[in-house]
Amino acid sequence: MISEVYDAIELKLKTTAETESAKVQEIEASKDTVDAALVDAEARHAATTAAVESCKATLAQCFGTANERKLAVAAAEETERAGNAPGSAAEEEHRCLTSALDEHLKVLKDGSWETGSAKRHLDALLPLAAKLTDESLVTALPSTCCKPPADRSPFDNMVMEQLSTSLTARLTQLTADIEAEKPAKAQRAADVAAAKQSLTEAEDAQRKASDTTTAALSAQRDTLAVLEMAKSDVAAFKPQLRKAKEAAEEAQAEVDLFHDNCRAHFSFLAAQTTKVVEVVTTIDKFEEVVSTTATDVTIGGC
Repeated sequence: MISEVYDAIELKLKTTAETESAKVQEIEASKDTVDAALVDAEARHAATTAAVESCKATLAQCFGTANERKLAVAAAEETERAGNAPGSAAEEEHRCLTSALDEHLKVLKDGSWETGSAKRHLDALLPLAAKLTDESLVTALPSTCCKPPADRSPFDNMVMEQLSTSLTARLTQLTADIEAEKPAKAQRAADVAAAKQSLTEAEDAQRKASDTTTAALSAQRDTLAVLEMAKSDVAAFKPQLRKAKEAAEEAQAEVDLFHDNCRAHFSFLAAQTTKVVEVVTTIDKFEEVVSTTATDVTIGGC
């Protein structure tokens, strides 16, 4: 029974030692895998880092292009504003003259104004008359315009005709100037539209470059996490191997200790016990023979 207990203990110790030794072999065998994983992680991280740098360069270029095109739009708009300024003034004067001829001078010439409204029409005409006719005509206008057509003298009629001729001539000139300016105005508008379209394209490219850079940065973070893990595995390899070897050596030492001490002593005692048993058995057999011989002698009469 004691031998069976000792055998069970020794088997358990040997199994533990073998398990720890297998762990050592497993860790040693994983070295190539760990090293390869580190090399692969470094290569992947280097690739994503290069991609990030490339994306950043492209994004910076897109920012620069977009800024340049914003300036180009501002310059085109300023050119349009400055170029259109004379034409805008001519268009405004054209509108005023058209209104003066259609809404004020015609009413005064025809005498179709309402009672008390002649002065309102005259006030609208006087600034234009002062700008486009001579002083004598401007001086005669108030008295002429406020008279009904039937009461006007030939001089009054001449004043009205002269004012109409001056305003019409200026209107004709403005119309010609506006028409002549239309191609240049259209070109300036087209330049502004082209500059804005170019800016839109640059901003679209900038947004795409920004999205690509964001994705590249995300990929770089992922590969960095994998790289850090691979580095951690490499850094942990030697301590793990050392710890496993220590555990294996300790387990083997326990096997050796048990075998050299407990098991050896037990085997020695077991051997001695076997010898004692053999001696006792021999004595018992000798006594049995002696007893049998004595009985036979007594029976024979010796």
